Amino acid sequence: MEGIGAMQDSSEMNDLQQEQSAAAFTGDPSIGRSKSVWLKLAINDIVLVVAGFKVSKSDIFQARFLPWYLLLVGLVLLLLTWVSLDKLAFIKFLEKGLNFVYIKSRLTAWHRALLVCPSVLLAVTHVAAGNDMMMRTPWLAVSTWLLAITFGILAGWKREKIVWDRRNLMTTAAWMLGFIALAFQLRAFNLTNIPVNLTGDEASAGLFSVEIIDGKWNNIFRTGWFEFPSLYFLIPATSISIFGRTILGLRLPSAIAGSIIVGLLYLLGRVLYNHRTGVIAAALLSASHFHIHFSRIGLNNIWDGIFFVSFTGLFWRAWQKQSRNLYLFAGLVLGLSQYFYASARMLPGLLLIWLVIFAISDWRKFKTQLGNFGYLLWLSILVYAPLFIYTVGRMDQFMAPLSRVAIKPLTIGFTDKLLIYMQQLAKGFGAYNLVDLRHWYTPGVPMMLYIEGSFFMLGILLFVAQWRSPKSWMLFSWLAAFSVMGALSESVPAAQRFTASAPAAMLVAAFALDWVLNRLALMWKKIPHLVFNGIAWLIVLAAMLMNLNFYYSQYTPDSYHKDHNTLLAQRLADWLLANPRDWNVYFFGHRMGYYSIRNIQYLAPFATGYEMIEPWGSEKNPVVEPGDDLFIFLDQREDDLLAVKKQYPSCEEKFVGDNVFGVMYTAWICYDLKP
Repeated sequence: MEGIGAMQDSSEMNDLQQEQSAAAFTGDPSIGRSKSVWLKLAINDIVLVVAGFKVSKSDIFQARFLPWYLLLVGLVLLLLTWVSLDKLAFIKFLEKGLNFVYIKSRLTAWHRALLVCPSVLLAVTHVAAGNDMMMRTPWLAVSTWLLAITFGILAGWKREKIVWDRRNLMTTAAWMLGFIALAFQLRAFNLTNIPVNLTGDEASAGLFSVEIIDGKWNNIFRTGWFEFPSLYFLIPATSISIFGRTILGLRLPSAIAGSIIVGLLYLLGRVLYNHRTGVIAAALLSASHFHIHFSRIGLNNIWDGIFFVSFTGLFWRAWQKQSRNLYLFAGLVLGLSQYFYASARMLPGLLLIWLVIFAISDWRKFKTQLGNFGYLLWLSILVYAPLFIYTVGRMDQFMAPLSRVAIKPLTIGFTDKLLIYMQQLAKGFGAYNLVDLRHWYTPGVPMMLYIEGSFFMLGILLFVAQWRSPKSWMLFSWLAAFSVMGALSESVPAAQRFTASAPAAMLVAAFALDWVLNRLALMWKKIPHLVFNGIAWLIVLAAMLMNLNFYYSQYTPDSYHKDHNTLLAQRLADWLLANPRDWNVYFFGHRMGYYSIRNIQYLAPFATGYEMIEPWGSEKNPVVEPGDDLFIFLDQREDDLLAVKKQYPSCEEKFVGDNVFGVMYTAWICYDLKP
């Protein structure tokens, strides 16, 4: 492989040298046009022009600027390839500029083709995918997208010498896999029953995934349920296809994602600081009550943590090593992140902030990395482009995950408005260790409990003291971005919007604990380092046990009675699962309906629900069908219960209750009913 790589590098250099030599020999400042260069560029240019015409005639192509882009680029390159310089003066001017860029960037004709061709491939991707639920040509859409990404990687790929320390690599891999295994045990244990009830949002996500399995939806380049990108739902769809329409099948991918984040956080702590910091951070996150909870919910919130942690690690390592290939991988991660939860949309903004931080900290090094930053952005655009093209004319869908939770504009005075926003920001920043979490997860405590929360505060103070460190600014801006986002949305601090900030919070706490231990080691040099490592483990184990005890022994039993309607729907779904028949379920509700919480539909698809809004006997109600019929009555519908009993007296009665809520519903069970 090394020989092949060396031959390729040599070939590319010879190609570039031949072009430059031809230019020098002829006195022409433009790039020499050998037959091989002509052939490569001519084919690419013709494809661009033809694709532009074809795409412009597509009925489903909504982004009208792209066909013109393809036509313009193709025609310009065609002119640069074939027209003589003495005929068109502006061609000479353009070619001089391109010649300067090519020489400085050391781009061969092959690389230039690889940079341009993805535009054509992505246009084909959109045309083949379309805007509907079903792609017009799925295999073509996906293959051209992957090929565009591959071309983007190859265009920027650079042969870099890597020295592998096999022993160090094996040790690092062992620690990472060990933390993944530990985290998975803590997240997958009794996954069906913890959290105790399947929520309506989880079930809705599961039902959308089932539509993918049933062949009703396959377009991964548009938005799906709740205006979230539909690509994510391939993951739970795969799990459900293996484990069935069960709670386990829906929640297992989140448990896997949460476990992977823990392993990646160890690597990030090791890259940013040292091995001990990585170990402490991963251990704290593995047992975090907050992170465990969202790793057990069948939604896409937890997945953003993978992208934040991996992008931060790759970007920092690429900056350290000045490695173009690592920048490419960071761009790949950045592009993929946009297909998951809405918080990942902050990553491009964080990237800009980090670039400013790097420019201020080391301007000379920053200037040498401009080309690599360009490759990062270029590849991320290639990955995200199909979804972006779809949302160009549908900004309402693109913004929906943010706009539906954003706080409404206030119509009060400026001073009062400023005071309210300051209070919101205080709550947002306090979500980590001062203010109780709200909305989707209401444990009555902040994200971090006392031990790790104390070290987190110390870590923030250390960041202030080390304000010149780019690493400190990176982590602080990561945390601050989520605080600001939470402050500008309703129910601050809404727990579900902070999931991807938990790894950063634990890393700050780990950094502070490691700093304290290092200071103690300097003060008492005669004490072996093993003693300080033991102190670290005692503190970490105490924090882990406190979190695990809180989540499994305190929060989980209390959460059973937090949502009456969800518990009622779960009880009904459990009964239907225990008695599988083709039930006709007639639901007499008032504060909720059969379809208002969709876990019944997800878990018991064999049952058909009918909403009985009007009193029994009304012509507006659905007609009772023959077969196995189940009548469900909530409180305040006693008159309807008596009327149904009177009309169908030979059925069975069942009361379903709870020691806190009392009787939740009454069931009138009719087998083989003949109305």
